Amino acid sequence: MATGMKYLIRTPEEKEYGPVDQDTLVQWAQSGRIPPRSQIRNTLMSTWTDAKEAGFLKDIMPAEEVKDPTTGKSKWAALVKEDQKAPAATKAKALHTSGRFLYTPANTGMRFGAWLFDTVIVGTVLLLIFLGGAAAAERTGDANQAFLVTTAAMVFVGLIYYVFTMGFMAQTLGQRFWGIMIIRADGEPVFLARTFLFTIFHCIFFWSTAFFTFVMPSKRALHDTLSGIRVVRIAVRD
Repeated sequence: MATGMKYLIRTPEEKEYGPVDQDTLVQWAQSGRIPPRSQIRNTLMSTWTDAKEAGFLKDIMPAEEVKDPTTGKSKWAALVKEDQKAPAATKAKALHTSGRFLYTPANTGMRFGAWLFDTVIVGTVLLLIFLGGAAAAERTGDANQAFLVTTAAMVFVGLIYYVFTMGFMAQTLGQRFWGIMIIRADGEPVFLARTFLFTIFHCIFFWSTAFFTFVMPSKRALHDTLSGIRVVRIAVRD
C-alpha cells in the first residue's frame, strides 16, 4: 500500500526523477528502471543515500557489478553472471521502461504452452499441405517433384507464420494466448529481420529451450541470446 511519503531518484548520470511514492519505486526497481549506484532521498530531506540501502529496495536492487566477474570462476558461472544483467533502461521508448505494462521473463511452462499451441496450428496446416502433396503425387505419378514442392510449401508456411506474427505483432497466436511476447534484449520492439533470425535459431536449438530457460536467471533460451531477443510475460502495472 502506498504511503504519503514522496521520493526522488538520482541516477549515476545525475538525472533526477520524481517525486513518486514508495510503491512506484518498487515497481521501477523490479522492472530495471533504477540502475545500480542510483541515489534516493525523500522530499523532506536534502541528503542523498544509496538506493540499494533503502529498506523497501534492498532486496530488489541489482548488486553492484565487480570489475572482473570471471576471475576464479568457471565459464558456466561467468555465463550465469552475465545473464543476470538487466536490459538497458536508458531509452525512453524501451518497452520495459515505459507505458502501463510490466515485462518479466516468461517461464519454461508458459513458453512450452505457447509452443504447443502454435505447433497444433502450424501442424494442422502442414498436414493439409502434406495430404495435398500426396494426392498430387498419386495423380501425376511424379513423386519426386511432388515431394520437393510439398516440402518447400511446408517450410514457407512455417516461416511465414512465425516470422510475420512475431514481426508485426511481437507474438504468435500461442504466445498471445499465454500472455507472453518477444522484445529485443535492450527492451526495444522487434522487426522482421530479427524475428526471422530468431525463428531460424529456434529451429536449430529448440531442443535446449527447457534446459536454458530453467537454469538461467533471465529465463532466456540459447536462440534468444543468439538473436538478441527476450521472451517476456506481460502484466499490467499497479
